[in-house]
Amino acid sequence: LEAGQPHPVAQAIRRAACGEVLPLASEARTLPGLGVEATIDGQPWRLGSAAFTGARPDEGAGQDTVVWLADASGPLARIRFRDELRDDAAEVVARLARRGLRPHLLSGDHPAAVAAVADALGIAERVGSADPGAKLAYVHRLQAEGRRVMMVGDGINDAPVLAAADVSVAVG
Repeated sequence: LEAGQPHPVAQAIRRAACGEVLPLASEARTLPGLGVEATIDGQPWRLGSAAFTGARPDEGAGQDTVVWLADASGPLARIRFRDELRDDAAEVVARLARRGLRPHLLSGDHPAAVAAVADALGIAERVGSADPGAKLAYVHRLQAEGRRVMMVGDGINDAPVLAAADVSVAVG
């Protein structure tokens, strides 16, 4: 399911499966903000959010990002991820703030995970569970206030908001 997907979560899943002989997915398609679906050995599969896979939202996710795997019968497994910040991340954000820039954190991740990262980085403005449309609306609101926006994004879900920002940085 994650073969060829550029998102960091997809890369982590591929690294974890390294060496495994897995059947290839066909007719794979990414649905931004939801996940990826494909056919494997003639059966439909989905990998993504709880809503996308038919799983109950994991309220106990805490600081973890949870990705669900499902087949036609429903959810089969969940994969939990926790981001580790680079050692210099808080200092970089502090330096930007000292230059008069106001960092904001927009993410599709669970709000508790977003809050933990934002707190660690000293970012007051944060939004979790933001789909691509919500990120785009957020940037448009800032621009309507007369602000110039630099967007840093890491996945295909960020393509619309990266295109709308005044300056864009695509990680990777």
